[in-house]
Amino acid sequence: MRLSFRTLSFKLGILPSMLVASLALGACQNSTSTNEKEKTEHAKAVDNEVMASDADETTDEPITDNKSAEQAMISTLSDHRWTLISVMGNESQPLNELAAVKDEVRLSFNQYQGQNTLNYSVGCNTISANYQLQGSVLSVDDSMSTKMLCADLNAAENSLIDLMEGDSQIVVTKNDASQEEQAVLTQLTNEETTLVWEGQLTDQAKYNSKGETVFW
Repeated sequence: MRLSFRTLSFKLGILPSMLVASLALGACQNSTSTNEKEKTEHAKAVDNEVMASDADETTDEPITDNKSAEQAMISTLSDHRWTLISVMGNESQPLNELAAVKDEVRLSFNQYQGQNTLNYSVGCNTISANYQLQGSVLSVDDSMSTKMLCADLNAAENSLIDLMEGDSQIVVTKNDASQEEQAVLTQLTNEETTLVWEGQLTDQAKYNSKGETVFW
């Protein structure tokens, strides 16, 4: 069968156009695929940045560790009843009024209505105050006291109140020389007076019970 010259010319003329259209379609598909790939990579990059930002904002392990250490210290303080064993002034001289009655000077840490509290005494009035612990810094608020007259103990009591109120540095260590479960609390006040307390476990802490009140 013979093709006319016009028909042959038409078919030869349309082939380049079809080839161009095919190439253009392929280029569009490649461009679309490339754009989708770039969008996917961009989305992944954004997600990674968001995750990194969230991780930075929620990194609070040091704070948690500090809180745990403070709670452990508060528990140790509360688990013992403390007796003064030495007091030295800022020139390494004993404070005579306290040193003379140190065996009667007591300190205890408690909780009352959700507040950390402490009580102390030289053997006369019971003195109470709220306290806060931040790291090794013990901050004691203004104290409240019963109103008994203490005669010769007044000077020692006033001295102890002055030393206890305000900020001081504390550290607790184990008393290796003791046969019982005891600890040593060393307290350095802002006036550079050093109070050393020996602690003995309460019955509640020793036997892990609340204890009982016995009436005679």
